[in-house]
Amino acid sequence: MTLFRSSPLKVTERCEPAAPTFSACPARAGAAASATAKTAKTLAVELDADPTLLYRLLRAQAAIGLLEEDSSRGFLLTDE
Repeated sequence: MTLFRSSPLKVTERCEPAAPTFSACPARAGAAASATAKTAKTLAVELDADPTLLYRLLRAQAAIGLLEEDSSRGFLLTDE
C-alpha cells in the first residue's frame, strides 16, 4: 500500500536540499501560533493520500516533536 493514491513522482533532475520548512525557517516562525489544526482526513483529501497511513505519519512526526496533536486528532507545527 502506498501513502499517495496517484502514481509516484519520477525524479528526473537532481534536487538541491531546501531550507527547513519548520520553525527553524524565519518565514515560518510563529506560523504555528496563527494556524489551525488539520486532521489526517482533511489533509488526505487535499493531498490525495490514504487517511490511515497519513495519520500514522503525522503521529510519528508528533512523536519526535515536529507536530503537536490536539484532542480532536488535529495536527499543528510546533513552536520550536
